[in-house]
Amino acid sequence: MNRSLLPSRLWHGIGITLLISVAGFTAVAAVTRHTFSLRALRTFDPGFLALGVAAIASAWVVKAWRTRSLLWALGYDIPTRRLLQIYLAAAFASHITPGNSGGVPTHIYLVHKQGVRLGRSVALTAMDSALNLVVGLAALAVFVASRRVLLPATGHRVELAVVAALALLLLAVGIFLCLMWRPRWTARLLRSAVGGIWKSPRGLKFGRRLGREALSLGLGLRVILARGWLMALVVLQTTAYWALYLAVAPLLILSLGLPVPWEQVIAAQVVFNFAQIFFPTPGGSGGAELGMAYLFRGMVPSEDLGLFVLGWRFITFYLSLALGGWFFVDLFHRASEGAA
Repeated sequence: MNRSLLPSRLWHGIGITLLISVAGFTAVAAVTRHTFSLRALRTFDPGFLALGVAAIASAWVVKAWRTRSLLWALGYDIPTRRLLQIYLAAAFASHITPGNSGGVPTHIYLVHKQGVRLGRSVALTAMDSALNLVVGLAALAVFVASRRVLLPATGHRVELAVVAALALLLLAVGIFLCLMWRPRWTARLLRSAVGGIWKSPRGLKFGRRLGREALSLGLGLRVILARGWLMALVVLQTTAYWALYLAVAPLLILSLGLPVPWEQVIAAQVVFNFAQIFFPTPGGSGGAELGMAYLFRGMVPSEDLGLFVLGWRFITFYLSLALGGWFFVDLFHRASEGAA
């Protein structure tokens, strides 16, 4: 990627992300007192690494295909190839902003620039995020109910995190149900609540804006959910996305010649996927490396843990950072040309 194509602020974000990521990986190596053991390198099977790359690339394609299905419900048709580019560009923005905060607004903006009304673009992105949240937490709830999921080394802290996650799930589902069934009433309630808490002119302005966006979101959600057969397809696509994403860690463990404790591996990935949004660093760097090492320390020997974390980070983060950066530049360049 040509350095001149990216503003200096974005390069600073990339640099900070990579530096913190390297620091996190160094911390993992220091704690485990291993970087790459000779045994790990001798037994490493690159074929499983290639399968992990194929799994995450397939997950990206399924995600873009699901977005296209949601757009069909809204009366738009954007090629899956372009939606894949938008998804990766949004992933790039997420990777270089604190707490992954840049991904959602980037996705909304770039979909809007494809000719989708702003309110519908917001509804689309909200439904996309909600589907990931609901299906992911539902899977986690099933594991918790089975009482076979919790890692022996993490104990009650994981249980507490799961309970908190499920409580947030119920709250999110409640808000979405209200938006779908009573969008105008919910919009007024949100506007009044924000105005009551934040009584300055800025707070009142924010409350009115939130009310308008909530109304457009609610109306958009009603349009999407009215297509029953299409929603069934979307649920299947979401399940396929999660299955492909959750296949990455087991494939990496197999690449190290180790047995896979399937339930614990899947549960650890789901827990991590929702915990990483609380990491304040760009793209969750540092916290992501340490978090995965912590969750998998009982499943991967310490001499293999550094290589496992590096492989996982390469597949789930560095690939989308590199490819997404290219599409980010290309799509924003196209958008600026169209506005000129």
